[in-house]
Formats: sequence, C-alpha cells, structure tokens
Amino acid sequence: MAKLKEPARFIWDDRLSPEDKGTVDDINRILSRLSDSRAIEINIAGPFLRSKMAWKLAVYSQGLQHRIVHLADAVAICWNNKSALGTFLAGRAIIETVATISLLKDRTVTHLATKDLAALNEILASSTFATRDRVLVIEYPEIAAQNVMTVIGKLDRIIPGVLAHFERMSERCHPNASGHTRMFSRRDKITHTTTYVDEVDSEGNAQSVLASLMLVQFAEALFSELGKLTLDLAKLQHEMNPATE
Repeated sequence: MAKLKEPARFIWDDRLSPEDKGTVDDINRILSRLSDSRAIEINIAGPFLRSKMAWKLAVYSQGLQHRIVHLADAVAICWNNKSALGTFLAGRAIIETVATISLLKDRTVTHLATKDLAALNEILASSTFATRDRVLVIEYPEIAAQNVMTVIGKLDRIIPGVLAHFERMSERCHPNASGHTRMFSRRDKITHTTTYVDEVDSEGNAQSVLASLMLVQFAEALFSELGKLTLDLAKLQHEMNPATE
C-alpha cells in the first residue's frame, strides 16, 4: 500500500515574535495528527456495508482532509523558503477549505436531527462533484459550486473576523496593487526611484499567514465530529432502510 507524503514542518523564525513559537509548535503537532489520520483506502465494509450514504460522507470528508494537509504543506514549503506570495495563495485556500468543512458538518448535523436523508444525500452528491465548469453546470445544474464568499460568511458567524481576513489575503493573491507593487517594491518619495525586494512588510505578512494556518486546529475538531457523524449516519440509514447482510 502506498505511503502518503508527510507535510513539511512550519519553521519559526524572526519574521514571527517569540510568543508565536508555541503556536507554531501546536500547528505542527496538529498537522502531524491530521496527516497520520488520513485514509489511504475506504473499503465497502463495516458501517459502509450498511450505509452507502455513510460511505459518501467518509469519501468526501477524507478528500477535504487530504486537501487541508496538502495546503498546509504548501504554506510550510513556501514559508520555509521565504516565498511570501506562495504562502498567501495556499493560506487563503485553507480558509476556503475550512469554511467548506464547517458547512458540511453543520448540514450533516441538521439533516441527521430531522432524519432527512434525502436532503443530506443531495448535499453529499452535489458537494462531492461541485464544479464551476460552465459546460458541466449547464448539463448538471445541481453540481454548481456554491459561491465561496457565502460559505466563508457562514464561517464568520462562528469565527468572527475570518471573512475580513480572507478579503485582505485575497488582495495579496489577486494581481491587485497589494499583490504586486506594494508587496515587492518601495519608492523613494524624493528621487522617485523604485526598489524591488523579495517582500515588503515581512512581519505583517507573517501574522496574516499564521492566522490562516491556525485554522487547522478548528479543522481537526471538525474532522473528529464528522467521523462520529459518519457512524451516526450509517446507523440511521440502516435503521430506516436496512441493508441486506
């Protein structure tokens, strides 16, 4: 069986304050646990033999867990090599992904409580195959991806400020002034000479990236809840529509 790549460790350095060392250590420990708990295979056995929907939920949530680990790996690789823009691109994507995981958990809880398995099944199908490909969406409108700002807005109700942080990071990620001129150059107001550097405001950028990476703690809690919900779903579906043993 293939062995999964371990994520790179996020290294503390002088771009961060001494008080951030503990946070960096915590993040690395969490990422190690998330990496170790990733599935390599999900077989049609045990609870998944009794519930196809539980299998769908497990497959989707594991895909998201693999994504979180790989994004954090990308942040660490770029950070450790002082590639500022790369850390923003991957860090911003972590926010989007955690928001998606949070929404999945909330929707699963809601529909399990009402025993509305049909609605939950539609969510799992549309989310697993979500796309913004116009050709596919025309043929299968039910898989149109939800607007990411809407999803992050829902996360902002749980973690106030995350939407504003996402929008600030987006300014760096897009080819706007904050993503090119203000990120890589300084202008002498007297001589009007523009000097280019690898990164302007490294300490401010570092805090932005660290804030995004800290969301892995919330992600770990969400994945733990999803694991329990998967078993609850398997039990409920089997009770409502017993599978043939």
